[in-house]
Amino acid sequence: MSIVTTDDKTCISVSERFEASSLTDSEGGGDIFIGFGNTLGLGLYERLRINDSTCHVIQDMGLIYAPLDTTQFIYTKENILQDIAARQAIVDNEEMGVRERNNAQNQIDVWNQVLEMNTANINNPDNPTAGPSISFGGSTSRTVSTSIATTETNTIEYQHYIGVSAGLQAVIEVGGSGISGGYQYKGSKRFGETQNQSDEIATLVSYTLSDKDPGDLFNVQVVRDPMYGTPIFRLLDGTRSSCPFQGGYQRDQPLVKHNNTTDNHIIAEGNPMGDPFIFLIDLCNESNETRTYNLKLNATSNLNGAVVSASGVPLNGNDLGQSFSIPAGTCLENVVVNVSRLNASSPMSYPNLELFLYAPCEESIQSSIFATFNFVDYTNVNELLGLISEVALFPNPASQSVTIAFDLMKQASVTAEIYDLVGKLHKINTLESGTIGKQQQTIDVSPLPVGVYLMKIQIGDSGFLTRRLVISK
Repeated sequence: MSIVTTDDKTCISVSERFEASSLTDSEGGGDIFIGFGNTLGLGLYERLRINDSTCHVIQDMGLIYAPLDTTQFIYTKENILQDIAARQAIVDNEEMGVRERNNAQNQIDVWNQVLEMNTANINNPDNPTAGPSISFGGSTSRTVSTSIATTETNTIEYQHYIGVSAGLQAVIEVGGSGISGGYQYKGSKRFGETQNQSDEIATLVSYTLSDKDPGDLFNVQVVRDPMYGTPIFRLLDGTRSSCPFQGGYQRDQPLVKHNNTTDNHIIAEGNPMGDPFIFLIDLCNESNETRTYNLKLNATSNLNGAVVSASGVPLNGNDLGQSFSIPAGTCLENVVVNVSRLNASSPMSYPNLELFLYAPCEESIQSSIFATFNFVDYTNVNELLGLISEVALFPNPASQSVTIAFDLMKQASVTAEIYDLVGKLHKINTLESGTIGKQQQTIDVSPLPVGVYLMKIQIGDSGFLTRRLVISK
């Protein structure tokens, strides 16, 4: 890249290759900004002026400045935003000098003009086309050369700060404004159509469109930036992209949800502290093609240290999560998630645990659910062990009916209540009890939806035990 400056213009010639990261960000996220900055030398000089009304000669001082050196830059929009943030920190720091703070603000003002102008150029509905539309697929590339043509001009205004020692009158003469400890004066640079009047500038620009992901497809209309003549790429219908998503149809569309509820957050109460919580989730792919997603535990939501697994695979410390390949437009239903305490001294409550399903090549494309688990320390368990023992459910999972078996050691009434994990009561059965000894009772569970339930077994007025029941069809 070379820069040639004359008395009235500066021309940039570029022969290097630059690679953009995106095709579609309307704010210029994938754009490359190539430019220059000048360091100016300032000085005062004596001048003579004639007063037209009196014809008297007036002698005073004027301000002269000239570029001392030129700095080239090649930035993305992200680079510019980072520079704005760094300079804003200087502006906000009252311990910095007046000169540094004013210079930082001046550069922020220039950057904001650059970004606003770029957005306006991109979104200009009158941009001329630069040839026919281009189609290319994933794992392919397309190189095009085209001539530069500009149709519009615009200006960027800038300000310089000078301290009071430069001479107040001189600064005022060039349109300066008072700033604490010094003065600002304004200038402007014109960009656009006139740049092509120089023989120093190349007349062609070449670009290569490429994508590495098989299955991606891009339909692109190329138009010209009205000020610079460089290409602007607009995606047309039929575009599909992934890894990362760059516009068009989003090929990755994961969705995770709690089984049998539309609630994003469930609260599970009353589980004995020695038993794990079990709940079911559905992992869905709303894309129109088979995609692979990962299920992961958000470690920052698990500060109390619950032990979590899905389909028997531990999620604690699993940086990538568990991988699932899901056909187009379908769900993997009834995926079993197990949540337990680490040890006897672990906390009893685990609020807002987050599980999320995400595209492994672009984690920002994700879907989340939350669950709160509160374990309970049943202090009357020892008393219950003197009344009932050997409590078991079978088959478990069950579909039509479940049998509860127990050994009643003392005469007492026994009632079975079935709750879902959000605490809703679904069924009550008073068991035929009263006879001391081993008993079996069968309960019809065919009306219950697929899911995980808690069976609360109440023994007289002495207390209750719980057992987990899974319904599958």
